[in-house]
Amino acid sequence: MSKAAREYHLIDLVGISHGGFVSLAGARQFARQEGLSAWDIFHGNDRIEYHDPDDQERSDVKAISGGLHRQIRC
Repeated sequence: MSKAAREYHLIDLVGISHGGFVSLAGARQFARQEGLSAWDIFHGNDRIEYHDPDDQERSDVKAISGGLHRQIRC
């Protein structure tokens, strides 16, 4: 497996790549620290997460009782 396939890649919805991360948690933390409101995270060619509060139909972010709740997939 190549090095790139082991990394998590964070891409904002404008299409700008913010690099590779060792962990999914690291990619999410960076996105929040940078103030990104929406992003995709890929692991190899697989999209692991689609985060977009403005697209609750398709996003991994869901509105529950007036607040945002991250849907955890097992």
